[in-house]
Amino acid sequence: MATVTLPVTEHGIVIPRSTANLLGCRLGGWAAIEVRPLPSSEELKKKAVLYALHNLGDAVCVDDPVWVDDGWRLNIRIKGRRGTYGYVSCSVDGEVDGARSTSIMELLHSLNAEDTASSTTE
Repeated sequence: MATVTLPVTEHGIVIPRSTANLLGCRLGGWAAIEVRPLPSSEELKKKAVLYALHNLGDAVCVDDPVWVDDGWRLNIRIKGRRGTYGYVSCSVDGEVDGARSTSIMELLHSLNAEDTASSTTE
Protein backbone atom coordinates (compact mmCIF):
# COMPACT_ATOMS: atom_id res chain seq x y z
CA MET A 1 0.00 0.00 0.00
CA ALA A 2 1.34 3.43 -0.92
CA THR A 3 1.52 6.27 1.59
CA VAL A 4 0.64 9.82 0.62
CA THR A 5 0.93 12.84 2.91
CA LEU A 6 -1.66 15.52 2.27
CA PRO A 7 -2.61 18.76 4.04
CA VAL A 8 -5.97 19.22 5.70
CA THR A 9 -7.52 22.35 4.18
CA GLU A 10 -10.80 24.20 4.60
CA HIS A 11 -12.14 21.75 1.99
CA GLY A 12 -10.97 18.73 3.97
CA ILE A 13 -8.45 16.20 2.71
CA VAL A 14 -8.33 16.41 -1.06
CA ILE A 15 -6.43 13.89 -3.17
CA PRO A 16 -5.53 15.54 -6.47
CA ARG A 17 -6.43 13.54 -9.58
CA SER A 18 -2.77 13.39 -10.60
CA THR A 19 -1.87 11.82 -7.24
CA ALA A 20 -4.75 9.35 -7.50
CA ASN A 21 -3.53 8.36 -10.98
CA LEU A 22 0.02 7.84 -9.68
CA LEU A 23 -1.42 5.56 -7.01
CA GLY A 24 -3.13 3.46 -9.68
CA CYS A 25 -6.64 4.81 -9.10
CA ARG A 26 -8.76 5.48 -12.16
CA LEU A 27 -11.86 7.58 -12.72
CA GLY A 28 -14.94 5.59 -11.71
CA GLY A 29 -12.91 3.15 -9.62
CA TRP A 30 -12.84 2.77 -5.85
CA ALA A 31 -10.03 3.14 -3.35
CA ALA A 32 -9.65 2.20 0.31
CA ILE A 33 -8.08 5.00 2.31
CA GLU A 34 -6.54 4.68 5.76
CA VAL A 35 -6.22 8.02 7.57
CA ARG A 36 -4.14 8.88 10.61
CA PRO A 37 -3.26 12.30 11.94
CA LEU A 38 0.39 13.32 11.90
CA PRO A 39 2.22 15.07 14.73
CA SER A 40 1.46 18.74 15.27
CA SER A 41 3.99 21.47 14.61
CA GLU A 42 4.40 21.91 18.36
CA GLU A 43 5.12 18.20 18.90
CA LEU A 44 7.71 18.19 16.10
CA LYS A 45 9.41 21.34 17.41
CA LYS A 46 9.56 19.95 20.95
CA LYS A 47 11.30 16.76 19.77
CA ALA A 48 13.63 18.69 17.46
CA VAL A 49 14.60 21.19 20.18
CA LEU A 50 15.33 18.40 22.67
CA TYR A 51 17.48 16.62 20.08
CA ALA A 52 19.30 19.84 19.15
CA LEU A 53 19.95 20.82 22.78
CA HIS A 54 21.28 17.38 23.61
CA ASN A 55 23.40 16.98 20.45
CA LEU A 56 24.25 20.49 19.24
CA GLY A 57 24.34 22.78 22.28
CA ASP A 58 22.17 25.35 24.00
CA ALA A 59 22.60 28.19 21.49
CA VAL A 60 20.43 26.48 18.88
CA CYS A 61 16.79 26.96 18.04
CA VAL A 62 14.64 25.40 15.33
CA ASP A 63 12.21 26.79 12.77
CA ASP A 64 8.72 25.48 12.09
CA PRO A 65 8.61 22.06 10.41
CA VAL A 66 8.39 21.80 6.63
CA TRP A 67 7.43 18.64 4.73
CA VAL A 68 10.35 17.57 2.52
CA ASP A 69 10.29 14.38 0.42
CA ASP A 70 9.39 11.67 2.94
CA GLY A 71 9.58 13.45 6.29
CA TRP A 72 9.79 16.68 8.24
CA ARG A 73 12.68 19.13 8.26
CA LEU A 74 13.22 21.83 10.88
CA ASN A 75 15.98 24.31 10.06
CA ILE A 76 18.52 25.08 12.77
CA ARG A 77 19.31 28.65 13.74
CA ILE A 78 21.93 29.94 16.15
CA LYS A 79 21.03 32.59 18.71
CA GLY A 80 22.65 35.91 17.82
CA ARG A 81 23.33 34.94 14.19
CA ARG A 82 21.39 35.19 10.97
CA GLY A 83 20.75 32.33 8.61
CA THR A 84 20.32 28.61 8.97
CA TYR A 85 23.12 26.24 9.88
CA GLY A 86 21.61 22.85 9.27
CA TYR A 87 18.43 20.99 10.09
CA VAL A 88 16.81 18.31 12.20
CA SER A 89 15.08 15.58 10.19
CA CYS A 90 12.03 13.76 11.50
CA SER A 91 10.12 10.79 10.14
CA VAL A 92 6.53 11.04 9.00
CA ASP A 93 5.54 10.01 12.55
CA GLY A 94 7.71 12.71 14.12
CA GLU A 95 10.65 10.64 15.32
CA VAL A 96 14.00 12.43 15.02
CA ASP A 97 16.32 10.81 12.47
CA GLY A 98 19.78 11.61 13.78
CA ALA A 99 21.50 10.02 10.78
CA ARG A 100 19.78 12.48 8.43
CA SER A 101 20.09 15.50 10.75
CA THR A 102 23.00 17.93 10.94
CA SER A 103 25.77 16.65 13.21
CA ILE A 104 27.77 18.76 15.65
CA MET A 105 30.77 18.53 13.30
CA GLU A 106 28.71 19.79 10.35
CA LEU A 107 27.32 22.60 12.49
CA LEU A 108 30.78 23.68 13.67
CA HIS A 109 32.08 23.53 10.09
CA SER A 110 29.26 25.86 8.94
CA LEU A 111 29.94 28.29 11.79
CA ASN A 112 33.71 28.27 11.19
CA ALA A 113 33.22 28.80 7.44
CA GLU A 114 30.97 31.80 8.15
CA ASP A 115 33.46 33.25 10.64
CA THR A 116 36.32 32.82 8.16
CA ALA A 117 34.32 34.42 5.35
CA SER A 118 33.32 37.40 7.51
CA SER A 119 36.90 37.95 8.77
CA THR A 120 38.28 38.05 5.20
CA THR A 121 35.76 40.72 4.14
CA GLU A 122 36.59 43.07 7.01
